[in-house]
Amino acid sequence: MRHIDAKRYPYTLELQVSGMHCENCARRIEDALQSLDVIAKAELPSTVIVRSKHPVDKEACSKAVRKAGYEVIETQL
Repeated sequence: MRHIDAKRYPYTLELQVSGMHCENCARRIEDALQSLDVIAKAELPSTVIVRSKHPVDKEACSKAVRKAGYEVIETQL
């Protein structure tokens, strides 16, 4: 993830995602989440960090990940 100014993106959500096996999977998940106007960085094998300027909608993130073909198994704010 490029350097993110935490003051500009104060909200963070950590997702644990099943089925993320390679860099292409990670990129697909990042792209799906970034369509929600957040910054996402997937770290193999299963962690995705989401940063946002506004409170993060966990359900919207889970839905975007499912639509990309993966499943969120845990979230942490």
